[in-house]
Order: sequence, then structure tokens, then C-alpha cells
Amino acid sequence: MASKKLQQLSQEYLKYLQKTKKRTEQTVNNYKFYLDQFFNWAKVTKPQQINDQLIKRYKMYLSKLKDKSHYKLQKTTQNYYLIALRNFLKFLLSKKITAIDPKKIKLTPNQKKKHHYLAGTELEAILEAPLKTKSPKIIQERDKSILETLFSAGLRVSEVANLKKADLDLKKLELKIKNKSKQRTLLLTNQAKYWLEKYLKNRKDQSVFLFTNHDRAGQQRNLSKKDQGLTPRSIQRLVQKYAKQAGLKQKITPQILRYSFAYQQLIKGEPTEKIQKYLGHGNLASIENYKF
Repeated sequence: MASKKLQQLSQEYLKYLQKTKKRTEQTVNNYKFYLDQFFNWAKVTKPQQINDQLIKRYKMYLSKLKDKSHYKLQKTTQNYYLIALRNFLKFLLSKKITAIDPKKIKLTPNQKKKHHYLAGTELEAILEAPLKTKSPKIIQERDKSILETLFSAGLRVSEVANLKKADLDLKKLELKIKNKSKQRTLLLTNQAKYWLEKYLKNRKDQSVFLFTNHDRAGQQRNLSKKDQGLTPRSIQRLVQKYAKQAGLKQKITPQILRYSFAYQQLIKGEPTEKIQKYLGHGNLASIENYKF
């Protein structure tokens, strides 16, 4: 078992996740499980004993570890263990406790095709791109709202196109997504709320759609064409346009913003089951196939 000192640091970290970061009970329990697995395997007594060689051996151990069904852990699952350890080390670093640099813990690569995602400056660049155009203010606000909504809720492009004003509850920061016979409620970020409020406040039209067409002067077009909701294709085009304006070299699609949302949830330590519900996948295997 780990020493009392290391156990105490782990307990402090879990309390930090719960009280400061406001993580769910399930998320905290997941982190506790992953960290306990490492401590019990490594038999370390001090944070300073977590070094490159130990991490290398731990990754080998994870590659041979089996789940309750006696199958080897998928590489995505192995990475959950590593992410928990890496985030714990980031916490130690923030407390100025000497330990291995968290950046040295690389996730296990997967041989399958990896999904591209946006993070850091790339993500910031595309989200800010609509505000740097010469388009009318209403179009800037609409497109900024679309990008923020795509990223903050992990929506499919078809779901964004079908959103109605009635699906949005800004007071609760909620979006109701209706997909066939199923419905799910998603939380928006404060950033998404801010831009949606600005956009809707400046709307003068009677369209029921959350996002609607405007002409080049920013005026509402004739509502005769299906109430002028945006099509999935038009949303795809605007995402690609802003990616290009942001200087991103790779082809960016709404699906990549969806992957970016899933990646952010993973890094935050959200349980796979919760990410599955966020994204509206019917089974857990779909999430296991998200390779980063």
C-alpha cells in the first residue's frame, strides 16, 4: 500500500475534484479507483519515486491487465488510468510538490484511426473567427453561437440544424435534443449562453428555429422556405470557412468539434457512461471507439 503521506495527498486531490472542480460522485470514485490501482501496484511511498522507469513498467502492466470478463483492457481504458495519474501529478505540481513532470506521461497510442480534435490555441482560434469577419453583427453573433453550441454540447450537425427556440432554456443553461423517439437534455457553457442571448436579443424575425438564415446585409430572408432554418450542409460550410480563416491547415468539420467535446470530457475525468449520454450514443461501444 502507499504510505500515509501519499494516501493523504490522494485524498486531498479527490476532495479537490469534488469540492473545487465540482466533479460528480461517480467521477471522483473513478479517479479513486484508477489511483488506488496505481498505488497498490507501484508500492511507492513518496511522489518523488514516480519516475520514467516506473511509468514505463506501469504501462506494460496495464497492457496485460484484464477486466472482469477476463479480456485485456482496451487501449482507451488503459489511457483512463494514465489520465487519472497525470491529473493527480498536475495537482501535486500546483501544490509545489516535487514529482515527475505530468507531460512525460504519454497516452498509449492506438493502431486504429485516430479522431482529430481541437484544443488550446486551435480551438480558441476557430471559436473567435466569426468575430473577426466583416459580416453584419447579427451573422457574427449567429455563427459564434453555432460554434459555441457545437463545442459546448457535442452535438451532431443535424441536431444543431433542427434546434428550435423552444428547445433552449437559458436560465437553466439547458438544451433539449429530440432525436427520433429519444430525448436528452444537455448543459451549455456560460460562454455559449452569453452568445446565444446576444444573438436572440438582436433577432427581429418570427422563425421558430434557433439558428436562421440572414442575407448579406444581416436581414431575415423570406420565411417561405421551411421557415428558413439552416441546413446541415450550410453549417458544415460555415465551420470549414471559419477553420480556414483561423489558419487551421487540416480540414475541420462539425464532427471534429464533437470529438473535441468528447476529448474535453475525457480529460475532465467524466465517466464513459456519462459521455455516452451526452453524445446520444445508443451503446457504450461507440464511445470506446473514440480514439485520440
